[in-house]
Amino acid sequence: MAVSTKPATSISPRVKCLLSLALILHLAAVVIPPFTFATRTGYESSPLANLGMSVVEPYANALFLNHGYFFFAPSPGPSHLVEYDVELQNGATKTFRFPDRNTQRPRLLYHRHFMLAEWLHANYPASDLPDWVPEEEQRFQQESYQRVVNSFRQHLLQRHEAKRITLRRLEHQLVAPEEYLQGQTDLNASHLYRSLPITPSATKAP
Repeated sequence: MAVSTKPATSISPRVKCLLSLALILHLAAVVIPPFTFATRTGYESSPLANLGMSVVEPYANALFLNHGYFFFAPSPGPSHLVEYDVELQNGATKTFRFPDRNTQRPRLLYHRHFMLAEWLHANYPASDLPDWVPEEEQRFQQESYQRVVNSFRQHLLQRHEAKRITLRRLEHQLVAPEEYLQGQTDLNASHLYRSLPITPSATKAP
């Protein structure tokens, strides 16, 4: 049997270099978003994390790598919902909430609405900002949040063919272990829901 003398296919050093850079970029886009989230404390965040995010953010957003990593941590904290009243053209009024696992199926649809409600909550402007925060940054936060609210309202107006939409934010508190042991087993009891303001009133800290 004749032995093939055809040379083995090889990758040029330039292509290897480009592939290595692409792998490094992808790895950075996987690691830096959760690192940025973990190093954020209130309004402040790590300068190193911010620098990294400025590089990988477009790529991370395009591949949906920049999502909330702490939603399913061992201590997730309260969840947040959006409740809204729909005033129809005939004058009737209906109230809806999202996320709603009873109507939003399959589970992925529920999860998308869950993420939207949490995103709205995460973008709610801080009501007590430090003195060193520029007024331009405060105004930018307010305007960005209002654009999100207006987008929600416009979408719901079109979806329900409504005359008016009234939005509210809700916080769903968890049942504490001691409360559960004392018989509080209804995880959806009405007293566990707390109304939050939909309109921010940001003021500088003294």
